[in-house]
Amino acid sequence: MQPRAPSETFRDLALRLRRDEDVSLEEVALTLDADQNPGIDPALSRALLDGLAERAGSRLCSLRDPGGRVLTLVDFLHREERFRGNTEDYNDPGNSYLHQVLERRTGIPITLCIVTIEVGRRLGIPIHGVSFPRHFLARATGNVDLIIDAFAGRTLTDDDCAARLEQAVGPDAVFDRRNLRAATPREVLLRMLGNLKHVHIASQRYSQAAECCERMLLTAPELLGELRDRGILHERLELYGAAIADYEKFLDRAGAEPSADTIRARRDALRQRVH
Repeated sequence: MQPRAPSETFRDLALRLRRDEDVSLEEVALTLDADQNPGIDPALSRALLDGLAERAGSRLCSLRDPGGRVLTLVDFLHREERFRGNTEDYNDPGNSYLHQVLERRTGIPITLCIVTIEVGRRLGIPIHGVSFPRHFLARATGNVDLIIDAFAGRTLTDDDCAARLEQAVGPDAVFDRRNLRAATPREVLLRMLGNLKHVHIASQRYSQAAECCERMLLTAPELLGELRDRGILHERLELYGAAIADYEKFLDRAGAEPSADTIRARRDALRQRVH
């Protein structure tokens, strides 16, 4: 199956992100959503976010304490609206698509954080994403500093974050609040695409995985590993000409990259096979 080309809207988004233009995470998520699910109407997802903000606003209108507003928002989304981490089918690709997360009320950390961030933005609550190892988080800032785990619907202490970092990286990991810097919209898109890519590979959906590599390369052409991986996926799809082209582009830029010898051998074997 031939991988689908990116939509023009996605191409435009990728170019804007490469230029570091200011883009909301809502636009990032909905552009990816529409690119991967042709035919959906992003306006419906925006309307659902608007509705969540309106209902949350009625809970927050009497609150003046910034911390209380954040905690009430997190509680509202988790307990009242029942947004939950999908622990039963974590690798369902739908967990990465905002329209499905809004409809089903379940997802993975990054999409649930985007819901929290975008509802907060509508209510004037500044929250940004944190590209924490393994588990995407959110951080409320301004007159408050709270770390949010939207997957579990709770806030985290520094000790919680330190324990998670050690679990993700190893016992030598040292937690620093610089680990909690705001993830850029480009970083968020790349992480979402990386999640989808691994899910598709695990289910042997190699065409869809190759599409993810293509979109990551549009967004961040410097990601040499994605060029290599796209070549491997093209080879598995028996798109041998495309695979050889990717391998050659990779090798032109690989230098001392550890996988260069393996890719060179794959390229040479493919050349013999197609000739």
